[in-house]
Amino acid sequence: MAVNLTTLFTRMGLAGGSYNALNTFRGTTIPGQVDGIVAEYADPDLNLLDGIWQALSAFQGTPSGFMQYLQTLAGNTLTQMVEEDTPLNQVSLYPAITELIRQMVATSDSLEVPTVTAGSAAYGSGNRGDGVLVATVTDAVPALMVSAFAETLSLLCTSDASIGATNYNEPFSLTTPASVDAQSWEWPAGSGVNTTLNSVNPQVDNAQGNVLVNSDFETFVVNAPSNWIITTGTAGQDILAGGSGNAYYGANCLELTQYSGSPLSTLRQPFNNATTGTGYSLIPNTCYALNFWMKKETGLSGNGTIRVALVNSTTGTILTDDAGNSLSQTYTCAGLTTSYVAKTFVFRTPRALPSAGVSLQVGLSVAIADSGLSVWIDYGGMTPMTRLYAGGPLVALFSGSEPWAVGDTATLAIANNYGGAWVLLLERWFALRQNGLQFPTSGSPTISDALITT
Repeated sequence: MAVNLTTLFTRMGLAGGSYNALNTFRGTTIPGQVDGIVAEYADPDLNLLDGIWQALSAFQGTPSGFMQYLQTLAGNTLTQMVEEDTPLNQVSLYPAITELIRQMVATSDSLEVPTVTAGSAAYGSGNRGDGVLVATVTDAVPALMVSAFAETLSLLCTSDASIGATNYNEPFSLTTPASVDAQSWEWPAGSGVNTTLNSVNPQVDNAQGNVLVNSDFETFVVNAPSNWIITTGTAGQDILAGGSGNAYYGANCLELTQYSGSPLSTLRQPFNNATTGTGYSLIPNTCYALNFWMKKETGLSGNGTIRVALVNSTTGTILTDDAGNSLSQTYTCAGLTTSYVAKTFVFRTPRALPSAGVSLQVGLSVAIADSGLSVWIDYGGMTPMTRLYAGGPLVALFSGSEPWAVGDTATLAIANNYGGAWVLLLERWFALRQNGLQFPTSGSPTISDALITT
């Protein structure tokens, strides 16, 4: 058997339509009319309006009892209809929602998916530091964070080396707009986050946020970078120590150059191996952010592709996440510039990692075509991302060649068009994010938003 979704969502939709209508009335309709009243008065009659805003505020709170009833009615309806279909071990809301989600996944039923995106960071014009901020709204499952708040993340460097912080690992405050009660007509407003985020230091081995070793490519032994295993190519021919003249920061960098036979020059760093790689153990079902700085040689315009990937340490096979997406990122060499640019990306590890181990692979997936020309890779870092709130976006901050300074700022917008009316309403009623629950969504939903009606 299965819950009759048409009946269930029709019933909840009627309650939701009334609920939304009340919020529109007290948050838009009546305040607009009050504005019209105020605009009609002028001196010496303004005293007649004393108390109008207090009276409006009092009125706006009066429907809350009925709205709470509608919310409770929806929750009880869902719980009872699921229990009538499939007896629950515990007859309560969240076990019922879990069972309903399971049934909807099994029958390929879904709600309308909203559009949720993480924008590009903007940095303060007076910043001293030149690092990069990255965010994602896709979780490790992977699933879109459909209930993420539409808001702007604001970062402010609160300490630097002059007052006791560690260069390139400086702390930032991260704040978002204040939250409001879910019953408020102003909901959703903001997530109300107030936390600290430290910048990842690519210069330090498996510390200060960076889980890699020699990812800044400072240390080489006869053109072979320490703690990296060359799987294709030859040190001193197509794989070279690039030197300080080509480095983004420090005294060295990784150089990949076109060489006789056009090898697909590739290196890898194994995890959980402090001898030949990094002692860090990769965590399954986790979002990791990576950043490498890359540039090309003047005149390079032909074929050639740099690839960064997570691979099986034994077979070299590129891993996939739990949705089958390849854990790799590619960049055409010709598309780089002759000055270093940051290349950030996010990997989502699967729930089960290969027993043979995992390595981070860096190299060429398409050989450089231009004779004798090179690309350079430097100052890489990798870190598990920080979640801002339950069911919310994940972020990471990387340092650049200049350390951050007190007062440096960055902002990044998380957008959500709240295009799925059911997604918004069910989150509002049942706090799904906080309980680790998410209804299936799609661009072709089987449960219409039009059911939310008066």
